[in-house]
Amino acid sequence: MESLALLTTLSSQDKESILSLATDYQAGNVFGGSQSGDIHVWSLRTFFPVTRLVGHESSVLCLTISVERSLLFSSSGDNTVRVWDTNQFGNALYVVKPPIDSCGDVLSLVWCNQLSILYLGCQDTSIQWICLPQSLTNRANGSKKGNDICGSAAMTRSNSSAPTIEHSISSPSGTHTLPAGPSSQDGFTSSACLSPNQQSNRSLHHKFFDSMSQSELLKAARRRERNNSQSPHLNAISPELGTDFQSKLRDPLEDACSVDGNQKDDGGEILFIDHKDSVTYAHFGYIYCLLLISLNDQLLLISGSGDSTIKVWTLDPQTGALSPNFKLLSAISSSHLAPSTASPQSSEDLGAVLTLAAYGSTLYSGYQDGVIKIWDLDTLTCIRTLFHRGSTDQTHPSSKDSDDVLTMTVLDNGELFSGCSSGVIIRWDSSFQRVLKWQSHQGSALASCFVLHQGKRLLLTGGSDNCIKIWDVYHTEASVPRVVTDDPDIKDPAGTAMAFQDRMFRHLSQFVSYRSISNEEHREECRQAALYLKTTLVKLGLVISLTLPGDPGRNPLVLATFKGKSSTDSPTTATRRRRVLYYGHYDVVQAGDEKDWTAPAFVMTGHNGWLYGRGVTDNKGPTLAVAYAVTALLDQRSLDVDVVMLVEGEEEAGSAGFQKAVKENKELIGHIDVVLVSNSYWLDDETPCMTFGLRGVIHATVKVTSSQPDLHSGMHGGAVHEPVLDLVRILGDLVGKDGKICLDGFYKGVRPIDAEEQKHYDRIVEHISNVANIELLKHSPITSIRENLIAKWRQPSLSIHKIDVTGPAHSTVIPASAQSAVSIRIVPDQSVEKIGSSLVSFLTEAFKHLNSSNALEVKINQTADWWLGHPQDLHSVALAECVEEEWGIKPLWIREGGSIPSIPFLEQEFNAKAIHLPMGSASDSAHLPNERIKMVNLEKGNHVVANFLKKVALI
Repeated sequence: MESLALLTTLSSQDKESILSLATDYQAGNVFGGSQSGDIHVWSLRTFFPVTRLVGHESSVLCLTISVERSLLFSSSGDNTVRVWDTNQFGNALYVVKPPIDSCGDVLSLVWCNQLSILYLGCQDTSIQWICLPQSLTNRANGSKKGNDICGSAAMTRSNSSAPTIEHSISSPSGTHTLPAGPSSQDGFTSSACLSPNQQSNRSLHHKFFDSMSQSELLKAARRRERNNSQSPHLNAISPELGTDFQSKLRDPLEDACSVDGNQKDDGGEILFIDHKDSVTYAHFGYIYCLLLISLNDQLLLISGSGDSTIKVWTLDPQTGALSPNFKLLSAISSSHLAPSTASPQSSEDLGAVLTLAAYGSTLYSGYQDGVIKIWDLDTLTCIRTLFHRGSTDQTHPSSKDSDDVLTMTVLDNGELFSGCSSGVIIRWDSSFQRVLKWQSHQGSALASCFVLHQGKRLLLTGGSDNCIKIWDVYHTEASVPRVVTDDPDIKDPAGTAMAFQDRMFRHLSQFVSYRSISNEEHREECRQAALYLKTTLVKLGLVISLTLPGDPGRNPLVLATFKGKSSTDSPTTATRRRRVLYYGHYDVVQAGDEKDWTAPAFVMTGHNGWLYGRGVTDNKGPTLAVAYAVTALLDQRSLDVDVVMLVEGEEEAGSAGFQKAVKENKELIGHIDVVLVSNSYWLDDETPCMTFGLRGVIHATVKVTSSQPDLHSGMHGGAVHEPVLDLVRILGDLVGKDGKICLDGFYKGVRPIDAEEQKHYDRIVEHISNVANIELLKHSPITSIRENLIAKWRQPSLSIHKIDVTGPAHSTVIPASAQSAVSIRIVPDQSVEKIGSSLVSFLTEAFKHLNSSNALEVKINQTADWWLGHPQDLHSVALAECVEEEWGIKPLWIREGGSIPSIPFLEQEFNAKAIHLPMGSASDSAHLPNERIKMVNLEKGNHVVANFLKKVALI
């Protein structure tokens, strides 16, 4: 089943259904009302959780927003509406309560910006309204600045007789469309601003019949206390709840009978709706959905109900009151209005009207029986009936057309998206033809909304599977549908530039799908991954693209060259263009047990701003981010340097054949001025870093073999020299009691710390102390941050990784052979050759002292030299400046304890200094289950590289 491109998934730790949605397009935030009663907030820019709004004691059934006033309105099953400040994110500003507590759930909301009135659709079949206090109505329109449009904001028609429909917001009861307009008229007040004693005709709260039971109060108090204490994902601006248990148990009557009119409820002032500001029996069923439009210069409120009817109410332009002369749209009697689309079900009761949406003078209504009716509001006639499931002929239902239509959203070009209780979403074009259908949620699709953010059209859906999904509606900034295909290389039909997120992430998704594990079993997958990368780079604009052979039976290298502008085009390169070599790798490590992954390892998924999948951070994601940085400059005709990309497929297996391939093709690669690497990680998840040092490594195998076969310990134990015992004894001699490595002259070559490096450690220690990062000190007895880092980054170390034996793994067998994997990490200015030779000599001499009849073999399998960068080098300074410009903070200069063999080799081979830009963060879990990387890290890493290439041209 085809679908829109899924950008990411958002979810909270509460694991509750998302019942309602709203977006603040100017601030770039998403609001999700949950079944637990909380409103979760995510950033549209990073897809990260921002905070959680706590106050409701039951499910948040509807959300609507006034972007101009920076106000969010939420209704709940707790019989209240809360008003939130979307700038401050704290406790609710106001708690709106109906005149009587028996109205039940507040199922739907709609906000009139012109009258500053909020309309409520209630479970008791009433429609109520309230004018907000002057302090809110005076909030300046357009107080925020932004270039994005939310919902149907772009649908304003030039014809004054056509309706103005803006800010389409969805909830479980439907899509609410809000008109923007001037602030409320001066001097207009409402009884909402009066105290209960000033409302003479107000129905009083009955202390016995209308109060909550003690069990209900206790349950609500415990839920709020739990929310307050179990919120590790909230940031500093999250609302804080009171913890006084007695205050949570106070009698509700005390709130209702305060005489000063300034009662507080969780920090918010209580506003009461006057009983006069309501229509008590607006329908003969629950008011599931409300919609507000302006048609022919007249404000209309449209309500949908459980009685299968839709009513169109005229609003008083001064008071906002509903006129009693409503117009009725009935699904039961609408079949004669549209004979061409009539069906056997058209004359039947279609169930409740659960959702409404509008575009121009066209009204869409979604029903409980899986039917969507389309109405002409000018003539008040039903012009079309659509069936949410069944055959492609939308005028004839199938036997399965019974899924409730729970949510609808209209785009700014008239396209309609409808979601139902089975989780299926259907896309209808402006001619009411079904063009796409897909399974959006594992459960019901409960809410939806549309937002235009940073040039991208996004559809947001919330479901009973406890998450929000963000779908890419179009590839480009133009309002044209894209071709829906699984091939990420399909070009946009309009031919316009696609956003970085869109193309890059789709290519990365395909790149991750290749199981390019650098071993014999996956050799063909690696070759296909190399060919895919080569093809992708060709499409991005490179001039030369080759796959270079490595060692026989090993994975190929990909060599790609992007040419900058010619010297005649660029005055800054009058002599010779600068050339930058990017080094990366496309191979990955094994995924391990798939059960340890939350999603398939080789299927890229997005969640709360992170991308998950094997290779997303090591090293496929950063490699594509660099490629797209070059492409962006090519598209802008701003590439004034040559960029050579050298991407190998054996890095995770020791880079076999890499040096040979580079030497054989050195002339083809050409002169290099600087080597760029992005294969490292930050100290934490928030602070950008620059890596300027890596340790070297020596990998060795130590093997002790007996001339005898496997023996039984009961028969031969004590009478023979056992290989395992010999191996353990000589390995134990490698490290003294003080933990120091005992190789002769081992520490003489270690370079002392200079004053400049001490400054880097000073800043790192200060930073870590401020953020209280205890993760850095985990698993180590060294409690000093500075000494811990020095031990891991710039001191040599020795590790024994494993011991293997021959024969059966039985506790009575003396193995005939035993071997161990040993590694030594070396640092400047130790010599890899001398240390390797010293290891062999030391073990050989130690074995002689055993006078054993067994044989010893020490084999050096692989070596890599250490690398030390130069933070004061012009290229390093330029890259650090780009990082600071993009992230708004100076990067930390760090070293790492790992090794990348190719970096020192490339420096020596091309006589060019290397610089290392980490894009990953500390919790990326490279080589582990659930490997991930932040989407924003790839985006900003892309921007950093693009700006760096501009600076290189000027060096």
